[in-house]
Amino acid sequence: MNETTIPAAVASPVLPAPPRRRRWLTVLVCAALFVTGAVGGAAGSAMFIRNRVQNAIHHPEIGRQRLEQMLTRRLDLDERQRREVGRILRERQRETQRIRRQFYPLMRAELERSNEEIAGVLRPGQRAKWREIYATFQSRWLPPPPPATQPE
Repeated sequence: MNETTIPAAVASPVLPAPPRRRRWLTVLVCAALFVTGAVGGAAGSAMFIRNRVQNAIHHPEIGRQRLEQMLTRRLDLDERQRREVGRILRERQRETQRIRRQFYPLMRAELERSNEEIAGVLRPGQRAKWREIYATFQSRWLPPPPPATQPE
């Protein structure tokens, strides 16, 4: 037998066809991941902002302290300026709280009228659900103003 003769089946094996690339699938998966991340990030940001705003509404003294710290840092206030800015913020906060205490009863009365008018349009099952919605809204977004003698 001659060593140089190789059977035809061994010499040129038949290779399977390469798989078809599915670029549209890759693009679709990447787009879905991007959209999912964007929606998740937006939802997380909205929840963070909502919680910060509600915290500021329920604890205005914390908001004033944070503002004072932020101004001190961003404006590079010296000790004298920091004390003066703190004094100004405390005075303005007392005045805005006084105004809020003055108008809170009027605002509450108007909101209560809206509450009753809406409840009057609803069926009994809807009315009970509305009362729950209204109570949750009121506790989250409309807390009573702080007392006149709030500790610093």
